[in-house]
Amino acid sequence: MVGVGMGESGRGESPEERIVGILEEIRSEMGEVSKATADMARKLAEMGDAIAGLSKQVGMLPRSWPPALIIREVETRRLVPSTDLRVSESYQLLLRSRGIEEEVRMRLEGQNMSRFFDPLEVELRPGSGDDQGWWVGELRPKDGFKEGGLRLFFSRKVEGTLKVLVNGRVDVVRPIVIRRPLSKWFYAAVATLLWAVVGLIVKALEVLTNLLSLLTFTGGVVVGVLSFIIIYMASKSRG
Repeated sequence: MVGVGMGESGRGESPEERIVGILEEIRSEMGEVSKATADMARKLAEMGDAIAGLSKQVGMLPRSWPPALIIREVETRRLVPSTDLRVSESYQLLLRSRGIEEEVRMRLEGQNMSRFFDPLEVELRPGSGDDQGWWVGELRPKDGFKEGGLRLFFSRKVEGTLKVLVNGRVDVVRPIVIRRPLSKWFYAAVATLLWAVVGLIVKALEVLTNLLSLLTFTGGVVVGVLSFIIIYMASKSRG
């Protein structure tokens, strides 16, 4: 553009006029460059705002992800549902990390849960090795069926609720069922029945013993009375 201007202004113009024309063209082009630079800066600022908004949305994505909670046996690493836990078994509770967790705790609620778990609230910790990316806690239900009276003793299962709290807020709620194996329940029932039968037999023997004692005492009294009567009658007959 500067070259074209110089060609056009070379016809009958003085050197001063040509220089002024060139300077005018340069100033005009500089204004266009400045305007283009301002437009580019504005567009870059808009792009920065858009990227910041996108980053914020990406940062919020983990909060919208559904929590992934699994329970597995410690010995076999087999996954089990929360409604099929067995007494005297060891389990691991695993919550997948979403990058928002600062503190994760597990809480067990429900009637008689305190007979199977002590304490009722357990802290989960970040896993390592194969469990990296998970929060891990331990579940070890003890046999509380033997400590809750006859009703619980003859029960085959107890029900409750398992809650996982993330940063102090409830994040996951699952039903929990603790079962006693049928064989243990059967043996416990038979043992209780046998103890009841033995108790009845002992009670019956006590009753019979008391009855025999009473009969023996009564027989002795009768013999004594009859002996007294016989002696009395004999003395009268002699007189």
